[in-house]
Amino acid sequence: MTLSLIVIGLIGVIGYMWASRGFYSALLHMLCVIIAGAIAFAAWEPLAYWILSTASKQYIIDISWGVSLAMPFVVSLILLRLPLDKLLPANVDLDGISNLVGGGACGVVSGVITTGILLLSVGYLRLPTEFVYFKPVQYDSATGGLVHKESLWIPTDRMTAAFYSMVSQRALSTPEPLARWHPDLIDEGPLLRVNFDEGRSKQTIRPKDFEFVGRYTVAQDIRDPKTKDLKIHDLLNDSFSPASNKSAVYLNGERVSPNSYLEGYVLKFHGGAREREGRIIMGSAQVRLICSAPDGSTLGFQPVAMVSQANQTKPDKVDYARWKFESSDAFIASVGGGEDPIMAFEFLVPRGYEAIGLAVRGVRAKWPAQLLNAFPDPAARDKAILDKTLFVKGAVQGGTLDRSKAFVIKTTENSPIVVNDTIGMGTIVKGQEKGLEVDEKNLITGGTGLFRKNEVEGNRGLDRQLQVRAFLKTEDTVIVQVDVSLKSKLSLVYNPAAQAIDRTEAPVLVDQAGVRYRAIGYIYRDSTEVHIRFTPGKEIQSLANEEDLPKGGPSVSRPDQEFILLFRVTQHANLTDFAVGNVSMGRLNPPLKIGAGGSR
Repeated sequence: MTLSLIVIGLIGVIGYMWASRGFYSALLHMLCVIIAGAIAFAAWEPLAYWILSTASKQYIIDISWGVSLAMPFVVSLILLRLPLDKLLPANVDLDGISNLVGGGACGVVSGVITTGILLLSVGYLRLPTEFVYFKPVQYDSATGGLVHKESLWIPTDRMTAAFYSMVSQRALSTPEPLARWHPDLIDEGPLLRVNFDEGRSKQTIRPKDFEFVGRYTVAQDIRDPKTKDLKIHDLLNDSFSPASNKSAVYLNGERVSPNSYLEGYVLKFHGGAREREGRIIMGSAQVRLICSAPDGSTLGFQPVAMVSQANQTKPDKVDYARWKFESSDAFIASVGGGEDPIMAFEFLVPRGYEAIGLAVRGVRAKWPAQLLNAFPDPAARDKAILDKTLFVKGAVQGGTLDRSKAFVIKTTENSPIVVNDTIGMGTIVKGQEKGLEVDEKNLITGGTGLFRKNEVEGNRGLDRQLQVRAFLKTEDTVIVQVDVSLKSKLSLVYNPAAQAIDRTEAPVLVDQAGVRYRAIGYIYRDSTEVHIRFTPGKEIQSLANEEDLPKGGPSVSRPDQEFILLFRVTQHANLTDFAVGNVSMGRLNPPLKIGAGGSR
């Protein structure tokens, strides 16, 4: 109700203002608003993708879609009004009733479009799921699916979206109209905010933060004997969890057509898609499949299930499972600390519809996707999940390791690779964490801090309540430290493989199952300074990037430097190598068994 009253108030103010200025002035302003709106929607996607492709700061990524719609509208309106006021400085002399009624009508139209674009822009910002007591997209309790449940008293967002969607196919038609790619424009922003922790998770990412591996289908060919008798209930269920009697709905609340099949899309996520705590957390609102109907219209579909890595229980094997989106708390997180998690999303698509695009957190993936598999029934799909042929090339991370110059590291002796969640080089005093973030247990959860050496040394005698000396582990990972200093066997300078590595590549740990773990931070110390970085949501991408390693990494001219790289490694993994890219610098013999340990 609150937002409805605000919208009504804004329309009333704008309508009254232009009614008082007369019909002619109001008419000119209305035409400028309509044209500015058209310019804004035309510039919206190109500008948003340009910002996303160039942005590095998360707050810029968060505002990209909203700003890219609002800013062209405001700028265009100003640029249209200024010369028009100069060219036509005088008003047309009409009677009072004509000015009042005509001006008011034009003012209301301007108010509807202006507030509509404002609402659409704000809807794409990183805000709580419920904004000003308004929550347009909610979970349906009967099906667990997302549906549109609330509308404004005067739905200016819907009216504005409908108007510009219509003209994008008619008077202002383009080869790629707005209506084709945004069939549910008013719900797209609110959908992105239906994420983990009530809108506090990332609602958008950059195009480079994920990539297509491919697609698969389940029960698409009705001529197959295994397919023809399958029902929606059969397609929704699987062998990984108890059968459910829930059905599926479209965003408008209608039940999914019984004549449907499953489209699955396999995606690989990169570091930029991670939350601050280091996980990738996805719900059914974050991915949307756009399909073309037989009549040429388009419709968006939310996923009904997701396939991703399950908790690792064996050191030499990574298992995958299927998870259903059938409740309001169905948010699936990536498991462990491995780089570039693979996830697949499944959609129920009516036969006769053609998939034309996939949007991941608002960003459309490159199209089309390679068809990896066509399964006759869910049982065949489940078997492929278990043996990982569902993903084909996507399930294998990285490439073959070159161990030709790798040091053999004895894990039973003084190893440069240890399981340890403490700073080691000293203790930080509570309240003096600089740029580091600390939780209620005095554990470092994120950030970067620069300290003078004497600020972290000699603090061991402090009350433990004032000591900050350990990094946060998660329930399924531990902290592993790798010493790459000059005197270490894994030195980035003196190691036999150091000359063979590509310094634009990332340092990684590799386990027995082939899973790779990128560094999420470091501890650096020299004769005067201590740098600490712990950023689970932002991995170290390159040895050559000065933003990733302080002082450009170890240097032969600075023997006082100590470098420790920090990793989060999945519990129950067996580490076999430390590498840079695909060049192993150290092979662990025997492999380092990762448990739930870690020193304090």
